Amino acid sequence: MTAAAPGPGFLAGVKVLDRGHGMPAALLSFLLRQMGARVLREMPLADDPFVDVYPAYRTWREGDERPDTPLADLMAEVDVCIFWRGGLPRCAAHDRCFD
Repeated sequence: MTAAAPGPGFLAGVKVLDRGHGMPAALLSFLLRQMGARVLREMPLADDPFVDVYPAYRTWREGDERPDTPLADLMAEVDVCIFWRGGLPRCAAHDRCFD
């Protein structure tokens, strides 16, 4: 399965800021992107702790844009913001991510 780039869809023109971590946020971003939304992802402070936890995680995250724009500016320009911090698997990377 390969993630498609944003294309025509009923969410075309919608900007999403993904500030979430883990499977729920990744799947929601993936589905919104499939429906045409543009997904901008704010990366965790450390390496993403979930890349090696879920086998399909890289596929779900394919196509997420990683802007260098300051967070305050991003928040002003997006239509939707995803926040998800629950359900985190316990792993060494998790502790680095939220220090």
